[in-house]
Amino acid sequence: MTERVSINSGQVSREYVAWMLMEKVIHSEADIRRNSPDRKYVLDLFVECLQATGGHRPG
Repeated sequence: MTERVSINSGQVSREYVAWMLMEKVIHSEADIRRNSPDRKYVLDLFVECLQATGGHRPG
């Protein structure tokens, strides 16, 4: 079941949206990655997702 997130000013933080995005990316990459994500991967991915929620996508 797809979870819907309603983004209204002041109700949902960038951090929350980044966390939800990170979970989706980890889930979608599960077939590609043979190992469980390690701490560095998760932290780097969260930072990348947080930057993306601010309109900055790492090159």
